[in-house]
Amino acid sequence: MKKGISLLLGLAFAFAVSACSSGNSASTASNSASAAASVASAVSAASEPTSSAQKLEVDKNLLDVTITFPASMFEGTDTSQAIENAEAEGVQVTKNSDGSLTYKMSKATHKKLMDGMKKSTSDSLSQLKTSGDYESITDVKYNDDFSQISIVVNKAKYESSLDSFASLNAGLQGMFYQIFDGKDANHSTVKVDFVDETGKVIESVTYPDALKN
Repeated sequence: MKKGISLLLGLAFAFAVSACSSGNSASTASNSASAAASVASAVSAASEPTSSAQKLEVDKNLLDVTITFPASMFEGTDTSQAIENAEAEGVQVTKNSDGSLTYKMSKATHKKLMDGMKKSTSDSLSQLKTSGDYESITDVKYNDDFSQISIVVNKAKYESSLDSFASLNAGLQGMFYQIFDGKDANHSTVKVDFVDETGKVIESVTYPDALKN
């Protein structure tokens, strides 16, 4: 399960870097939605625990920020391309002996990364109500770090649909935003509430707890 989450985080980083250098909000929203959809499958399929050596780690230092991606995240991919893409954005990349990659960047670059992630996450959450995939959803609201997300729905349509699956998309995106912002993965939580148009809560899902069920 944790391995699947790590894969999601890797995709999130790649798309966030793209968002930093792209002004096309439709493209970045589409990329984020694709990331969540693709890695949701990986999360479902991955059940083996991850060792401490395979953990994704974010360290905020006085002058810079380092992010270490486990080797398992790059299985079947061309790491040279990942390194090239990161270095093009001013990120220093070190390939470690265990196959993991450590990205070191200035505070300013990390802020740019987080600004890009915030925009792409916001755009992607907005697509929950505009894509046509979830007919009951009429609005999506969230707090600054995406730890609280409220999905407003037409109750009658919601109860006769499978739109509750939208919580997985929203929850995973909120989690990886928090982790990339430096929050300990063990303490990163996202509560997704489905509420009717009067504000009454119909159903609540909390991540990552929901992934353990």
